[in-house]
This record gives sequence, structure tokens and C-alpha cells, in this order.
Amino acid sequence: MDKQTRKGPLHNMNDSYQMPIQIESDENGFIDRECPNENCLFTFKIDLHDWEDKVVGHHMRCPRCGLVAPYDKWWTQGQLAVLNANIKSFALGLVHDELNSTFRQLERQTRRNKYVRISYKPSSRPLYANLSISQTDAWETEITCDECGTRFSIIGNAYFCPCCGKDLTTNAIQDSLTSYRRRIDDLQKVHDIFKQDFSSEEAEKQVESIREDTLGSIVGTFESFCKARYAELGGANAKRGVFQRLRDGDDLFDELTGFRYEHRIGDDGLDFMNLMFNRRHLITHSNGIVDEQYLRKTGDTLYAAGQRVIVRNADLLKLLDFIQEVVNGLLDAKPKESPTT
Repeated sequence: MDKQTRKGPLHNMNDSYQMPIQIESDENGFIDRECPNENCLFTFKIDLHDWEDKVVGHHMRCPRCGLVAPYDKWWTQGQLAVLNANIKSFALGLVHDELNSTFRQLERQTRRNKYVRISYKPSSRPLYANLSISQTDAWETEITCDECGTRFSIIGNAYFCPCCGKDLTTNAIQDSLTSYRRRIDDLQKVHDIFKQDFSSEEAEKQVESIREDTLGSIVGTFESFCKARYAELGGANAKRGVFQRLRDGDDLFDELTGFRYEHRIGDDGLDFMNLMFNRRHLITHSNGIVDEQYLRKTGDTLYAAGQRVIVRNADLLKLLDFIQEVVNGLLDAKPKESPTT
């Protein structure tokens, strides 16, 4: 466990003061940081030495939302509470010193005055507590940026290196797919927990909502991965949303690398992915109600226009299997060699 003492300025009307700050890392050498974006507030950890050597004096990027802000804006709420307590304690000592100095001066000035004489007995100086800024317990997931070597730790997903800002979407894809599988596997447990407080019907509605949200997250994660991987492979000018349209994205990667999704999952796999992606579109934009356009795009024979699609655990797991194969293929893909002239 490392400790660092840093000094930061405290200002009053006339002077500048230096207040020592003790920062204590967790058992793995990390300190807690919190995104200052009020719509994010993502909490993560960064190696204390990387923080001191690479970030202090510069800007940092949120691993989740990508916000860039000065290094001194990333305190957690708990750390700010400790800092405020230290500032109050430190300020009381400064006030005590100023009062002592003022009354001693008055005592000297009135010593020979026959009308007014001030005597002063100084009190003990308030003790500066200087509480150490400690961290939460260490987390399991640790990431080392392959661009700048910065070590950081997260719960959930990270898409950017906090130090150099590198897009880590392709690095995070495997963890994301694994977390979705765990979420789906735990749905029965979630259902049982809901039944303790709600009716069976309400419990099923809650679980159904989680399934639909999970489908949306899976599609969004795949889209983000494809966008990042396409850029890594040297692709440019991909239109917004193109990787939500599976066949359009498939054509882009084929043109760039010669790899097609079907090489890993076949036509049937691509048709199923297209089916699930379009069901997600219905849920997001039409409350899941089937229309003629959906039927034309998918050839889905399970539903008729006006019905509502149902997301099943088995469908989500099957979709993840196909996405995993496509991801593996894209990670292995290489740009086509330029023809020699």
C-alpha cells in the first residue's frame, strides 16, 4: 500500500498557503477517481504512480463516457468529504495563527499606554488532523493500456484509456460478451427475487424488460466494436449507424479485409443476427409491435403484423454465440494488401 503526500494551494485575501494531502492507495496500488460528468459519475481506479507520473498537471479521459477534464476534477464524493474536513482543520490553524499575531501586536502596542492596555494569553493551536485519503477495496478487473502502459481498474466496461485516451472498445468486447451471458444465466434468480415482493405476473414483466434491455445492449456493443475495429484496420468514413445494418457492415469489412461475417457463421447465422437486430429495432422504436417492413426485412414466420415480439433467453444466448464468432473473425482479419504497380 503506497502513500503519497502532495501539497495544494489554499488562498486567502493576502497570502497563499500549502496544505499537505496524504493519498493512500488500495492494496493493489490504485486510487479511486470519479468522472465529473453529472450524467456519468463513473467510478474507476488508476495506478497511483501512473497518476502521479502521467496525469498530474494534464487532462484525463473518463474510461466510460470519454469526457476529457483537468486532472484535479476527478475526486470521488468520499474523497471530497475528507478534503473538506482537512481544509476546515487546516483553516482553523491559520485563523488561530492570525489571531495570535494580531493580539500579540496589540499587546506590544498598548504596553506603555496609560489609558488602554491589552494583555493576551495565547491558546493552544488546533491540531491539523490531515486525514489520509483512502480508497475502496481493490476490484478484480484490471486493464493495462497497450498504448501508454497505464494501469487502471474498473467494474463493468471501459472504452477509453484514462491517460492517453486510446479507444479500448476492441479490448473490452470479450468482457462485455461474458457479462451478458452471466446476466442471462442469472435471470431466473432475478425472477425469484422479484417474486418475493411482486406478483408472478409483475415479476415476469420485470424480467422481460431486462431481456429487452440486454438485447439492446448486445446490439449496441457489437456496433461499437465494429466501428472501432473498422478504424483500427484503416477504414475511414463509415456512415453513422452502418454497423447496425448487418449486411452493409458486412460489405464494408469485405471490401477492407476480404472477411465476411458468413465466413464464420454461415448464411443461417447471419439471417438470425439480422432477425434479432431487427427485433431490437422494433422494441426500441415501435414498442415491439411487428409491422410489414419488419416482416419484409427478416422473413420472420413466427409473427404476423400487429403482434408483439418476445425476447427469449435462448435467443439471446444464440445471438451471443454468433456474435462471438464474428468478433473472433474480425480480430483475426487483416487489411487487404495494396496491389503493386
